[in-house]
Amino acid sequence: MLTQLPVGTDFNLFGADVDIRTINFKPDINLNNTDDWEPQLTLQGALILPPSLGGIQVDVLGANTIVVNEQGMSWTGGSLKLPKQRKFTALGLLEVQTLDAAVNFNFNQQEIVLSGTFVVPSLNNTILNLSNGKHITIKNTSQGLQFAADAQLSVAQIPIFADFKLQDLQVNVNKTFNNSSNSVTGSAKLYTSASNYLDLALAFEQGRLKEISASSPVGRDFTWLGTQVDIRNLKLIPDLNRNNTEAWEPQLEFQGAVTLPQWLSGAKVNLAGNNKIIVNKS
Repeated sequence: MLTQLPVGTDFNLFGADVDIRTINFKPDINLNNTDDWEPQLTLQGALILPPSLGGIQVDVLGANTIVVNEQGMSWTGGSLKLPKQRKFTALGLLEVQTLDAAVNFNFNQQEIVLSGTFVVPSLNNTILNLSNGKHITIKNTSQGLQFAADAQLSVAQIPIFADFKLQDLQVNVNKTFNNSSNSVTGSAKLYTSASNYLDLALAFEQGRLKEISASSPVGRDFTWLGTQVDIRNLKLIPDLNRNNTEAWEPQLEFQGAVTLPQWLSGAKVNLAGNNKIIVNKS
């Protein structure tokens, strides 16, 4: 016997709202033996904890069920939800704001899926976007724990100095369980003044930032100590030698035009083709 109930609180248990959606009762789940009474109760619904316990919503819906029979109680899976906007402190140190965050459990597949939007105000409002189908999934397999991800990390603005700032920084991470199509890509805008900016491309390799590159059309990008700088091509390599243990051996490559101030003759230097300025620790 299957009974479907409308959405809404059916009863309150110790301050928690219990919303039962479906009830399926079978008096005998094994019709092939002589025992006429082997009952089984199957439930679906939602439980919303009181505000004093965070107002967390526990859903057992869709393909997930709670089954009670003479073998005991089994639970195929469900989800823990923090509806709307919430705020908590991770590890007692870092404030995190969430929007429609959820942790979905699938016990049959031994899988946990994290979704929602997460904001860290103290890190320039860094946003981890796991909404609209994006996710981080952890799965227990015979080879141990594996994870897959389709995630986006973004920061609206990072001040550098004076008018220089990074804006619209985005890093997209895609990883499959079998590592068949892993990728990390990124982009940003480097503002050199209120209206001038360079489009940056971020390249990653083996989980590390490989290089940041940018190109710009002809035109002054900024002025520094009276010197006009016109960037055509710019590349930053954070680690020039990835085969040693030192993770920060940067190299900066620059092509473009530099016009000296009038008190230094106003000379113009063009760097194009094979000509460039290279700055590293050597």
